[in-house]
Amino acid sequence: GYAKFVNQNSVSKTTGITMTLAEILARYCDTLLRKGSKAVKNDDWNEKLNIIMIIFNYLNDKDVFIKFYQKMLRKRLIDQLSVSDSYEETLISEFKNKCGYEYTSKLEQMIKDIRLSEDLTNEYRTYQENTHENENSFFSVMVLTSNSWLFSHPSDIILPIEFKTIYNNFTTFYLSKHTGRKLTLP
Repeated sequence: GYAKFVNQNSVSKTTGITMTLAEILARYCDTLLRKGSKAVKNDDWNEKLNIIMIIFNYLNDKDVFIKFYQKMLRKRLIDQLSVSDSYEETLISEFKNKCGYEYTSKLEQMIKDIRLSEDLTNEYRTYQENTHENENSFFSVMVLTSNSWLFSHPSDIILPIEFKTIYNNFTTFYLSKHTGRKLTLP
């Protein structure tokens, strides 16, 4: 009954909208978790989380949903538009409880990459202060695990000389801490 109703998505048939329920639910999550006027408020989060999970439990196209969700999460994280790390982690944890580790492993890696990148930026700024005092203090970096973020293959980016120096200094710093890894620009 309810599963059939949810997955047939009669709303899209009557309005002419061609989105699947999986995409609609992913967009709803994105709206709640993205900074802005429609973002979820603290006192509404548990109620909204319950609504999301009720619909998710009945959703047939969970694989389609997670692709949309991952794409939107990527944009929120890279653009620093997530309303709450805690809300992001809670929702991913709920998906993991329902569908298992494999289902959410890339999402969890994305969150982890952002956290590690924040730490790395702070470490590099400290290193910079001690060695390259005149370098830009606004420097911020995101080191992202390539197979979790759905980026296309790196293109040949030509950095202006001012950025090339900063990039080379950071690369030297990073590789001194993490041997065997490779940095590429997206």
